[in-house]
Amino acid sequence: MDGTILMPVPSSYNDITQDKKLRDHVGWAWYEREFFVASSWKVKRVVLRFDSVQYYAKVWLNGKEIMDHEGGHLPFESNVSNALDWSGPNRLTVAVNNTLTPFTLPCGKVVYPNDSNNYPPGYFRQELIFDFFNYAGIHRSVSLYSTSPTAYVERVRVTTDIEPQGQGMVSFAVSGVGIQDGTSTSCDIDIIDATGTVAASLKNTSSGRAEIKEPQLWWPIGSQGVKSGYQYVLKVAETRKHTWQKPCANRIKHFNSGALYNTHPTSVLARIG
Repeated sequence: MDGTILMPVPSSYNDITQDKKLRDHVGWAWYEREFFVASSWKVKRVVLRFDSVQYYAKVWLNGKEIMDHEGGHLPFESNVSNALDWSGPNRLTVAVNNTLTPFTLPCGKVVYPNDSNNYPPGYFRQELIFDFFNYAGIHRSVSLYSTSPTAYVERVRVTTDIEPQGQGMVSFAVSGVGIQDGTSTSCDIDIIDATGTVAASLKNTSSGRAEIKEPQLWWPIGSQGVKSGYQYVLKVAETRKHTWQKPCANRIKHFNSGALYNTHPTSVLARIG
């Protein structure tokens, strides 16, 4: 196709070339490639996952629209088992729009100049109200993975807390298909520290609370006298050996008379995660 270039993924398309028009482009950009799927996956549930696309994305597989997503900060995925061609190449098409409005995050403004003598019909310009560049594109990995069609994890909800005695508490709830407490398709839960050591473990469950004794707490960069950014990994293993992992950290914020972070005064507020 005319006007196309090879584009690495993940990346921001703005910085891949020296073309000023591409760097400053506002609007739709298109990605396309072909791939094959092993025939052994026919009996599986096959999922297409995007870890991040900035800002709005529409996705087609073999000409069929399969999903769209708004917001460049969260992953999204869809079951594509019925859209795959098992006998030949599959064509994946992704349209990405980086236009920012007062309703996006971050916010922006679209201005249509009221001057028909100097601007063609439909011309607009993007005005930004922040001090960083509006990078766009498929910013993180794209993957195709498979699971059992009868038992799989769809979502894991994780919240953390710190007990008055100093223990770290991790509450979790696993949802999916065929996931039930006390059955052959429930889950084993491991919480793994930064050294790879299992800090807490629960078996044969899909929800509960795990205790981490003497936890390493998460602190923002710039905190005095502590290591910043420490994370644990919560690993969910469906008992048929399908696994799912999520980073988590022991941290909590309070809003009382001033801001407290891990029970200490701070000027930095962060989300519970």
